[in-house]
Amino acid sequence: MRRKTVLVGVGFAVALMLVLLAWIGFSNRSTPAGLFEGTPEPTALPPPGPGQFLNSRPDLAYIGEERCASCHAEAAAGHRESAHARAFSETIAASEPAGGRVFDPNTHREYRVEKTDDQFVHEERLTDGLVLAQYPARYTIGSGRYSRSYLMEDGGNLFQSPATWFAELDGWGLSPGYEKQNPGFERPIVRECLHCHVGRIEAHPDRLQAFTFHTKSIDCERCHGPGELHDAKHSEKKPGVSSGELDDTIVNPARLSRELQEEICGQCHFHTGATIELRGRSLLDFRPGQQLADFCAHYGPETSDGKMRVVGHMEQMRQSACYIQTQTLTCTTCHDPHRPLEPERATVHYREVCLSCHEVAACGLPVDSMKRRDVSDSCMQCHMPQSETDLPHFAFTHHRIQIPGSKPDTPSERVVGLVPMSDVSHLPELDRQRCLGLAYVAMMSHAQSAEEASLFQERAAELLESVWRAGLKDADVAANLARLYWRRDAEKAAMYARAALDGQPQRAESRVTALFTLGSTLLETGKPHEARPWLEQLVESRRNSEDWFLLARCRKLLSDHAAAYEASRRAAELSPHVPQLEQMAADFARQAGDAAASEKHLQRARELLSVAVPARPPH
Repeated sequence: MRRKTVLVGVGFAVALMLVLLAWIGFSNRSTPAGLFEGTPEPTALPPPGPGQFLNSRPDLAYIGEERCASCHAEAAAGHRESAHARAFSETIAASEPAGGRVFDPNTHREYRVEKTDDQFVHEERLTDGLVLAQYPARYTIGSGRYSRSYLMEDGGNLFQSPATWFAELDGWGLSPGYEKQNPGFERPIVRECLHCHVGRIEAHPDRLQAFTFHTKSIDCERCHGPGELHDAKHSEKKPGVSSGELDDTIVNPARLSRELQEEICGQCHFHTGATIELRGRSLLDFRPGQQLADFCAHYGPETSDGKMRVVGHMEQMRQSACYIQTQTLTCTTCHDPHRPLEPERATVHYREVCLSCHEVAACGLPVDSMKRRDVSDSCMQCHMPQSETDLPHFAFTHHRIQIPGSKPDTPSERVVGLVPMSDVSHLPELDRQRCLGLAYVAMMSHAQSAEEASLFQERAAELLESVWRAGLKDADVAANLARLYWRRDAEKAAMYARAALDGQPQRAESRVTALFTLGSTLLETGKPHEARPWLEQLVESRRNSEDWFLLARCRKLLSDHAAAYEASRRAAELSPHVPQLEQMAADFARQAGDAAASEKHLQRARELLSVAVPARPPH
């Protein structure tokens, strides 16, 4: 899940969310002023392929798991026990693990989880017992096989709890990433966080953290496509009756090519450096039976030794000799989504899969060897070992099937650029440049050195400026150009931000980027009157203390003291561990004539300052 930092210091300077690192060596390259009128219209994207099944059409309705189960009871019952079906749910306190405590030594904050009045309450407090925040869990993410994380809701906006339950610990720990930097209850849950955990959602066009949940669990139609046509065709037939012929009203993954089968899994299990949605399209529009490349493009880092960094299960599998030398090995060779595998049967099952192609004699270990006996004759123990991850308390099976003793290639040379990891040949040249430019922007937050950050930034600016000049002026390009010029060229940053807000189609992510860039730029260049409406839209678009801080400053400059105090109070409420925000709220309350509120905030600031908290790490 995406991270952000909150830093309010002397003078209430703020480290703002959407610029994740200090740009290095950013040159003031010349770009034409204005919106480059007169440029030709970009070439239209080819339409998505219809696929061989009729229900890939975007206008068909979903019918829900219960309707599917009325005819396919056995498959539905098996799927309900799978990790997929339990990846996301409403939090029911009685079904959750026992409560506990987590201490973060870097911030001197403690998190307590308790079951109270049928709620699963997560609380943040300082080491002296001062309670900072308290929220009931609204949703649970994760089946519990590895972990269970929790989402809270405030005004329709979703955000993550800092406390996660880990199976390896059989207890509680900091949520992944919080051990490096702890944003408290301010880590936003955005569309990318939910896409792979939820069956079907609808993103709000104007709000980054608000969604409509059409289907919470990953259900039948996520892999088989909408069931309207299939239901209509078979509504008069008896449940379970099948002619055995190909039924083109519903996607049967077993009837798809290996490539198209893997596209279904790849919605979530194809992990690359950056996934970029095509112009005017969304991953939420993908239907089983179609090509993912018609909706998005995947990119990964290429190193100077000519290799790529590969970390995801699907990419690892595709590098295996077993995969390359056969046309049949794929995800469902080992994983049956309709029949979850009991842990006690796993070793035998996977061994049987291996022996469907390999002879027992092919194993290089003697049958009576100690190592072979100790691992219950498990092929996976040697050929697909558990691998550590950069997430505490997680280890995943490495899916590059390998010869024991060998190690997968791990490129260690410097990154020289990004390369597509999916087919982009069908896209017009401008769209290929657009996607690559946006991929470089996305990779900035993952840069492993200052040199790499500079490379990604420079390439992003070159590519996005080029496609803009050539006439491809969609809102995503404009918003990211605004982001690149933020605090480097106020005129260009504001120009691109306005273009993004005027452009169509518009994603909530690009809208928020543009609102933030435009509002903060106008404020910092002495135009609070112009900044105010944009900042007021911004605070309605996401839940973020830094946005409220900017709005408080803006209203203060306009001498609207009552409104300035309300904004500062909200900023302090969202970041309750920052004493400077309480101090600001105290000052603004006093100026608004509310002495009692001012004293309350001053007292809170004193309490926060009394607990020594280590200096924040550089960011």
